[in-house]
Amino acid sequence: MLRKKVLDNMINETLIFEDVHRSGMDADSAAITRMTQVRNEALVMGYARHISLDTMTIGEAELREEFRRFKTRVKARYLYGKSETDAWRLKDEVERGATFDSLAREVFEDPGLANNGGDLGLFGWGEMEPGLEEAAFSLRIGQVSDPIKLKIGYGIVRVDDRIERPITSEYDYSQAKEKLTQSVRRRRVLDLLTGATSAIGSELSPAFNDRAVDALLSRWQSVLEDGPSAIEAARDTTDKFRSTPFVNFSRGSWTVGDFLGRLAQTTARERKKVKTAGDLKTVATGLATREVLLERARAAGLEGDSDVVSQVKRVGDEYFLRRWASSVQDTVGRAGWDERELMKYFEEHRADHVLPPEVNVGEILVRTKEEARVIRKQIDNGADFSGLARRKSIRLWAAKRGGELGFGTKTTFGALGDTFLNSGTGALIGPQFVDPYYGVFKILAKRDGRPRTFEESRDEIIRSLTFLRKQEVIKQAVEKLRGRSGVTIHEGVLGDVAIH
Repeated sequence: MLRKKVLDNMINETLIFEDVHRSGMDADSAAITRMTQVRNEALVMGYARHISLDTMTIGEAELREEFRRFKTRVKARYLYGKSETDAWRLKDEVERGATFDSLAREVFEDPGLANNGGDLGLFGWGEMEPGLEEAAFSLRIGQVSDPIKLKIGYGIVRVDDRIERPITSEYDYSQAKEKLTQSVRRRRVLDLLTGATSAIGSELSPAFNDRAVDALLSRWQSVLEDGPSAIEAARDTTDKFRSTPFVNFSRGSWTVGDFLGRLAQTTARERKKVKTAGDLKTVATGLATREVLLERARAAGLEGDSDVVSQVKRVGDEYFLRRWASSVQDTVGRAGWDERELMKYFEEHRADHVLPPEVNVGEILVRTKEEARVIRKQIDNGADFSGLARRKSIRLWAAKRGGELGFGTKTTFGALGDTFLNSGTGALIGPQFVDPYYGVFKILAKRDGRPRTFEESRDEIIRSLTFLRKQEVIKQAVEKLRGRSGVTIHEGVLGDVAIH
């Protein structure tokens, strides 16, 4: 019964929140810090929406471009510069023949990036820092960007490859349209926020005490390890150092202690990115800028704005539910799993541990139906498929491989999945519309589905058992809360409640 399920969920969440409060989880330092961050984030985003005046319009072309990006993954490298000048120097060196591998060893302290030439691997739209992402999805393969402003410092990006989901349909687009609209709107709001942030940063006119900045930077590791209030210095000099002037803004000044006190508003990840005096100055200016944004948001009366209040409640509730669940599930799987239990689960769920049939497809993708018809006729008359793909296909990464898309399952190939799997090896298919292009396809090879072995399934079995055990632990904990609460549902009354 839907009504009872909805009510059960409401009761469970209410009891969990009561348990959170009873345990003091909502009042410890971690919760206070996180909820302050949540409220500030909601206010800043509320202010960005406020200054947009809700006038933005989003056109069909913009949504289709967003869709193209969502179904694309980019392989890219980047190099980090402390300043825009450094980033221009790096680009100049690349253009004069320096390799990303050699320059990465020079600019990165992170051993992973230093040793892999700044390789970011494959990533999708929405997974990287916005400026870096915008550049990577706009560049041609092999092209190097101009300097990009990052949260800390600058960077240049080179795109090494671009992989699009081979087959999508108009139906896929229509299903994703609302999500695409939200994505574009959010990015527009963030762009407005970036512009406002940059303007405020300039207005603040920060003037730093470089000696204090350098002194704090030399102690930065202790700030990372022991928290923002820890300074690795003798006790009799700590207070003196904390009172040292750190930066003057157009609206006031901070001591070292003032700055350290504000670091609680940053995440550990953000603090770990600080490597140079310039990085430290960027963090300080960012914190001061955020204070201005928060003041403006409060002055605009946004603390009571329904969207802001809703965001704080939603994100806060999610945070406390996750913390409560984590505290309850903390020991699940920690001692490892009995081999007999793993095998028993495997035997009971053999039908779930099957590799599906796969097909390897060759593709020649062109812009018009007429081009596709000509290519199909050439192949029917004996032309080499892979040779035509290398010369004609506009999906460049596949063209380099003679059109080979690689093995995939039915879902991999979307709207054409059934057609591909039901066709024999060597079969030609097309011209087929592949929004917004046309394709001619060849079935290169097929692999039958088969049962997976226990060893092949082992990691998945552990994940499944861990998930099930955690669910069971949560269920038991909730039942215990319900037992203590004495909750009673009057199902006769519930039947008269309308659900909207």
